[in-house]
Amino acid sequence: MYITDISAEKIKITNLQAAISQANMFLGYFDANEPFRDFEEVQKKYWKDILQKLQALAQLN
Repeated sequence: MYITDISAEKIKITNLQAAISQANMFLGYFDANEPFRDFEEVQKKYWKDILQKLQALAQLN
């Protein structure tokens, strides 16, 4: 099964539960320190999108 990220890249999902856990883990890494705030906001948006798509897949199964 596949998802498409916000950059229109296709990502193959081989273990849905592990992918959900990984996306949750990456979402928790951000603390918006001043020098990296813009970068962290982009990354946070990316992982939030990925997590939502993975959770939608999980509900279909």
